[in-house]
Amino acid sequence: MSIKDALNDDLEQIEKIAKGKGESLKPGTYIVNECRIDYGSGVSHQLTAYLQEIHVFEDMDKFGITGWIVLLDSDNLISGYTEKHQIVGQEVIFLKFRNLYSQYPVDCSRHPLQVTKIEALAEKQQGNEKSQHTYTYRIHFCSPEMLLNDRIRVSKTYTNTWSKVVEDILVEQLKTKKRIVLQDTMTQQRMVVPYMHPYDAINSILKKTYASNNMPNYHFYETTKGFKFKSMQGF
Repeated sequence: MSIKDALNDDLEQIEKIAKGKGESLKPGTYIVNECRIDYGSGVSHQLTAYLQEIHVFEDMDKFGITGWIVLLDSDNLISGYTEKHQIVGQEVIFLKFRNLYSQYPVDCSRHPLQVTKIEALAEKQQGNEKSQHTYTYRIHFCSPEMLLNDRIRVSKTYTNTWSKVVEDILVEQLKTKKRIVLQDTMTQQRMVVPYMHPYDAINSILKKTYASNNMPNYHFYETTKGFKFKSMQGF
């Protein structure tokens, strides 16, 4: 069964269960299995009780996952009031959630997301007065490979198929442990990567990689299920 068929069956099952319970599923209905921020050195804090919104973005024209969570913080976690550890942008977030009655979760608990910034910090309004101890804010995150990509460069000569070169860049240069789905390219190529960021090297490969219809329509992108290097014919 293809992923598309599995998701369609899952949607039908969700609707069937909801109808059997006499419920009407509203957009944004979800169950959070885990939402935790890890400061490193074994220090972490559960965020589920503060969680208000989850936004996760996947894009075929971008090389990584981005998003943010919105928190209603009554314990001043942002300045380390509770755990004596401030959020400074070096933390990771373990996130796992699913739609109500769905069997397919969005799972970023095995491969956590990197915190990038905090935005939209505001005191929570209660009536006409502001609370001194309750704040709302966004914690933005992205795939850790996106940050690592900006920090390293590749200088290497490859003689292999384009799909194998992409795999080597992901595994050997970006050190990813995530699942990689590659649509094989058959012809061996020679490529000199002259001190480029890993994703810039992959982007240059996309411009050279042709599908069987002789069209340069390969895409490289990431979803919550891993990395994909596929042509439009492979979808």
